[in-house]
Parts: sequence; C-alpha cells; structure tokens
Amino acid sequence: MSFRAHVKRNLSSSAAASTLFQSDLIYVTAKHEPTSNFVISPVAIRSLLTIISISVIREPHRELLAAMGLKSSHQGVQEFKACRNANKDEFVFTQHNAIYVDNRFEIDMAFRVTCLEQFQTRPENINFEQLERITHHVNTWINEQTEDQIRTRIAADTMDVLQHNLLISIGRFESKWRKAFPKKFLTKSDFWLTPTEKVEVPMMHDYCELPFGELDELKATALVLPYRNLNVKLIILIPKEIDGLPKLEEDLKLQRVDITVLPSVLKTKNVRLGMPRVKLESNLLINEILKELGINAIFNDCIDFTRLLTAFNITKISQIRHIAAIEINDDGTGASSAKVSFLLTEIEKCTEFDINRPFFYAVTDNERIYFGGHITNTSNFISM
Repeated sequence: MSFRAHVKRNLSSSAAASTLFQSDLIYVTAKHEPTSNFVISPVAIRSLLTIISISVIREPHRELLAAMGLKSSHQGVQEFKACRNANKDEFVFTQHNAIYVDNRFEIDMAFRVTCLEQFQTRPENINFEQLERITHHVNTWINEQTEDQIRTRIAADTMDVLQHNLLISIGRFESKWRKAFPKKFLTKSDFWLTPTEKVEVPMMHDYCELPFGELDELKATALVLPYRNLNVKLIILIPKEIDGLPKLEEDLKLQRVDITVLPSVLKTKNVRLGMPRVKLESNLLINEILKELGINAIFNDCIDFTRLLTAFNITKISQIRHIAAIEINDDGTGASSAKVSFLLTEIEKCTEFDINRPFFYAVTDNERIYFGGHITNTSNFISM
C-alpha cells in the first residue's frame, strides 16, 4: 500500500479527525513561523479549546467541535483525562490552562466549578487597566506551574487595557530515550541552513535499530526514535532538498497527513544516526492560526458567553496564547530495553541518516500529538 493510500484509509477511521486537527495545528503554525524554530503542544491547545467550547452556545460551539474533530465537549473532557492518565514514571506530560477575564465581567460559578473539577483550571477576574500588575501575576503563575522549567514570560506590551480576556495554554514534556546516545560519540558536524550556507554544530551519533523510510510522495525521509515509554516516540521528517522544508510542510497539509500514522508505514532498519541537540521554548499568540483552521466565531464581536459569564454579556475572545518547551538531547537509558548490538559487517550495511538540514518533528503516541514543530536554524542548538 502506498503512503498516500495509507493516509486516505486512516482518514476514514473514527479517531482520525481529532489527530488530523492536531497535525494541522503544527502545519499551519509552520506557515506562520516560516523562519523561526518553534514548538507547540496540540493536545494542550485542544484542552483549552474544549474549555472554550463549554463556555459558548449555538454556532461558536458547533464550529469549535467541528474544527477539533469532536462530537461533543464531553468527548474533549474525556480525552483530556485520558492524556493526563497516560503519564507514567518514565514519561511525564503536563498541561496547564489559565483563563483571565476583565473585572467588568463576572464569571459564572458553575463554569468555575466545571473548569476546576474537569481541567484543574481556576478562571480569574483581573483588571486589564493595570498591565504591569497583570503581567507579574501571569508570569508568576507560569513559573509556579512549570516549576521554573519554562523561562519565557508574557510582556506587558503584548496586551492592552481594552481587551476583555487572556487565555493561556502550556505544555511541557519530560522523558528519556529508550536507548541513550553515547556521549563519547558527540562530535561536530555540518548543519546546512541553505544549499550554500552551513554551520558546524555538535551532533549526537549512534548505531540503532529504528523505524525508517523514504517517503517519495512527500520527497522526504522519516525516522522514529522511541522514548522509554514505547508508545511515545519522536518522529522526524527531513526533506530531500536542503531548502525543501516549506514545500514538505505544505504537502503535509495539502495531503491531509495525520502525523500519528507515519510510524506504521516505516520499516525497522539498522541506522547510523547523527542528530543535533535542541532546547526550545515558544510563546505564540495563536488567534490567526486558529482562524485558519476554521475557528472564527469566538474572535468575533457579539458572542454570547452564556455559560462563562453570569449576566448576558456580549464579548469575544481577545487573546489565546500558547507556551511550550521541549529538549532533545542525549539523555536516556539503555537498561530498560533489550541491548542493541551490531557486528562490523552490520555497521557497514547501516543506512546513514544525518539530521543536517531544517527538519519537521513531532512527539506522538497512537492517539495524540504531544508536541510538534520545526527547526530551521541553529539558534536553539545545545553546545558541546
């Protein structure tokens, strides 16, 4: 079966709409951030959008559910709980949501209870006329929720005194590789920024048995690196051409590729892998990204947030901001899996795979996309 046929078959499955929305979030963000390294957490964004879907009625409610591929807000709540319960000792994914509403609007008590019980989220009233005070309050919350692991902060000049609300989602991920990269193999190698420009950067190297394959219809090569929780993996896509990442991401969107499907079309091979170390945080205003995905009504004037506010107040969503962080390094453990060893003759047969140009990546299991993004430059590479 061809890659395209496999993708089309998957689109007919009941779970495909949700993971396709998560994939599209990455593809559209890539379009909006063409030259910047970025990371987003589609499942964290989806949980915040599920909260919003509970707060609105009629067309905005229906539009949100359709865009997310959900049949009901209840389904979104259940998927949030399933994602939270997926955490194990060797794999920790945390997501946090914040809802700040201007003092002019009173938050409905039933909505407060729903947010707290179902999403561990406490909606708050704040005064948007005191921007410096607000930013300090919000940044303190970010620091507390992420245990100071995310350093990005909200700036006062990104808000204004007339806005009605600020919604924030945060995603953070911790895990180790199933098989660590040996530190003795860390060497400097070339990373190509353009067909004529390269930079020497530290690269991790190892010989591994990994799912690997050429995706001719996308003009790309794919590889999967498993974490200690074998259901969670890092998927990497590299274009055949050094400057081919924008076209690859465009094709992923046009061909409606559910990124969670990719590992199933790859075959395990002996690979000599070369890979840069990356530490990345993103702080993105995602209003326009969501609009491009068909979520428009909540940003329009005259939306009835009957379930959010006590009175019949007409307002709109002012800002949805998303913060995410990921680190790709040589940490991991080989003790939790079968030892992988190669004879000299096998090493000679290894497929060489150097991640030496701008690339697309995603952290997934079979049901959701925890993180995704692209690396277009070396500004977030970890030094020797």
